[in-house]
Amino acid sequence: MLTRTIEAQIFPQLALVHRRDDIRESSARAPVFSAPELESFLALVLAADRQSALGRLEKMAAGGYSLTDICLAVLAPAARRLGEMWDDDLCSFVDVTAGLGTLRLIMHRLRQICGPAPVASDASRRILLASLSGNQHIFGLQITSEAFRDAGWDVTVATACAEAELLDMVRSEWFAVAGLSIALDRETGTLGRTILAIRQASRNRTIGILAGGPAFVRNPGLARLVGADGTASEASQAVLLADDLRLDASCLIGSLASLSRYEGATASL
Repeated sequence: MLTRTIEAQIFPQLALVHRRDDIRESSARAPVFSAPELESFLALVLAADRQSALGRLEKMAAGGYSLTDICLAVLAPAARRLGEMWDDDLCSFVDVTAGLGTLRLIMHRLRQICGPAPVASDASRRILLASLSGNQHIFGLQITSEAFRDAGWDVTVATACAEAELLDMVRSEWFAVAGLSIALDRETGTLGRTILAIRQASRNRTIGILAGGPAFVRNPGLARLVGADGTASEASQAVLLADDLRLDASCLIGSLASLSRYEGATASL
């Protein structure tokens, strides 16, 4: 029983500690864009000067920074700043849409420069990242998906999905975690119903579920209210939380299996 407990609980936790150290080390060495640098970069993005904007980030990639580092330090803050500028009437919806398109093209090019993400070698590290029907905010999902791929996860991305589509996916494929994103606060009720349906339909009965979107950034406690296991304000935090959920589930399954074998053995005595 002691051996089985160590195999089911201690070893996975040690693996998680090492992965956390890797992610924290990456975050510690990640470049930091000052506010003036970010504004200067955004000016290039809004002017559709893709080559100049990309050139600044290519230097970071050449310096050894990963795509996840650059996303967290530059691309994600740039996207948030575009949203703030729209809210403050400093740019139009067309400007924001074009700017996000430019950021997506830059991220795609950086993936080519930084090299392919590592191939997921652990079959249990599978995640579904999806935005609900009517949500077209895909840039945040793209950044999150790249962070998971760099951390060794097998990622499936689905945008603007109806509930029926998501249920078909979790019935037909096994996922350790599902990350669901909404754009508007009024969609939390729909999200709660979808989360319950996914738990009931999933091939993985212990599937972990993360909730994302502006509402959860403002109020992280809302994630529990809609039935999710948690939320994260940054992609790197989401990776750590997903690892926690995956290993908690594997430890639970391992412990239940060990208990079942123990009860069977004692019953035969």
